[in-house]
Amino acid sequence: MQKSSGFCKINKKIKINSKKHIDKWLQKCYNVFRSKRKGTLMRPPNEYTNQDWQSDFEILKQTVTPAPENKMTVAPDTSFYGSYYGKTQYQNYCSFINNILKNIRRGEIDYCYYIYQIADLLKYEKERLEVQWLQSERCFRVSLK
Repeated sequence: MQKSSGFCKINKKIKINSKKHIDKWLQKCYNVFRSKRKGTLMRPPNEYTNQDWQSDFEILKQTVTPAPENKMTVAPDTSFYGSYYGKTQYQNYCSFINNILKNIRRGEIDYCYYIYQIADLLKYEKERLEVQWLQSERCFRVSLK
């Protein structure tokens, strides 16, 4: 049995042994963040430490399914209401994630601010991804083993 010691401290112990239990754990985590950090979903609270993160990161790794590609792909633009010139918000987000992947695969260090970004990186580098929560900077430091 695993339990989170960090942002998702749960009153009842939840056995993490099935997809149903993992989904329940993630929903509780989401609710904790939503209540603590209105407007900034999935960003840890001020008192969150790297030790808290490491235990939660191990549980998060169990929930992410690896992607078959080696980078985040952008769906082609199929606009029905006319033309849009420039990148969409999703295309910019894909570029952001792919840029981080490119940097860490070259042996560099990069930074993220939200847990959903870490979850997306785990899809492409599940076994090698190392993530530290930098409490004073309020961001995640990402690199590869």
